[in-house]
Amino acid sequence: MPSVAYFDGAGAAMILFAWVAVGLVLWFVAPLLPRNATPSVTTQAEASEIPVAA
Repeated sequence: MPSVAYFDGAGAAMILFAWVAVGLVLWFVAPLLPRNATPSVTTQAEASEIPVAA
């Protein structure tokens, strides 16, 4: 089966299980990561000070 040859003969179910496991870990870890509570807002005065290449 050439589609799983890269994984040294591991079955497609094992690869799918690995991706599901990684997804679940990220799903449970993501809420624990710090977030920036205040969004960055650029005012008109600040926007006029940003240099633009001509």
